[in-house]
Amino acid sequence: MSSEYPHSVGEYTVLTKSLEPFQTIERHFHKGRVETCHIISGVGTFTVEKTRIKKGVGDSITFRKNITHMIQNNENEALEWLEVSVVLDHRIAMSSDSHEEQ
Repeated sequence: MSSEYPHSVGEYTVLTKSLEPFQTIERHFHKGRVETCHIISGVGTFTVEKTRIKKGVGDSITFRKNITHMIQNNENEALEWLEVSVVLDHRIAMSSDSHEEQ
């Protein structure tokens, strides 16, 4: 990795994320990474571009770079998932790679 770029292609993070009942992560996209969510508890509604998909425990969903997506918890229990993000463009810092849909 060059010191002028924040990441190397293929670098990844694994985080545990959650949404309380009736919370939403608004529409956004990532310019420099792909993101996969592995559901470990609850049920979530994932909107990928214009398609709504329900996912529960044991299911996974992947958001390719530049694809708009949203995560909603419309249930009475918390939604929890493992998020694996992989760098595809080494020039973009992962910490600033979420962009709201215009």
